[in-house]
Amino acid sequence: MPGVPVANTTPTPSMPVEALKLLKGFRRRRLLLTLAKGCAFWAGTTALFLIPALLLDRFLLLETPERTAISWTTLSASTASMIFFVLLPLLRPWPLLRCAAEIEKAHPALEGALLSIVEFCQSKNPGCSGELLDSLGADAARRCPRIRISSLLPAQQATRAITGTIIVCLPLLAATAWDYPGMVQLGRRLLNPRQQELP
Repeated sequence: MPGVPVANTTPTPSMPVEALKLLKGFRRRRLLLTLAKGCAFWAGTTALFLIPALLLDRFLLLETPERTAISWTTLSASTASMIFFVLLPLLRPWPLLRCAAEIEKAHPALEGALLSIVEFCQSKNPGCSGELLDSLGADAARRCPRIRISSLLPAQQATRAITGTIIVCLPLLAATAWDYPGMVQLGRRLLNPRQQELP
């Protein structure tokens, strides 16, 4: 319509392919490492409750109510650790903006290029010229391929967590190898405290 000023809006820029690849790769590796540590913590927590539970049932003449309490405590601890360490990270993946902030923090040589382009791409009204957006996108596309995700997220913490869990589980594994039928029977009694037969 004549006389009505046309709003000068800048279209939302598209994310450079190189930046998107880096962000998604970072988020995927972080999730895998978090799940590896989470599964290790879950297995370690379960073992820490399971070993005393089996020892008490094997060497003490416990009545059904005591064995029921031990069983519920062990299963509850295992379930809670599974929810906290494994399921919650799966249900709460990091958004791209948080991934960009972490990448910038770990790799200052980006000089804010990645974080800026992610912020502008997620903004409905960037509030800057198209030339500046194109320049930021080109800068991010040039810098991102130089970054190795493995250097941003080394697997050392996950490896240490898995190693610690294996050490914690060694007594349980050794007992199972020594007397497999007896351990199976104790496991069944843990799941069904009313069972009276001892191995």
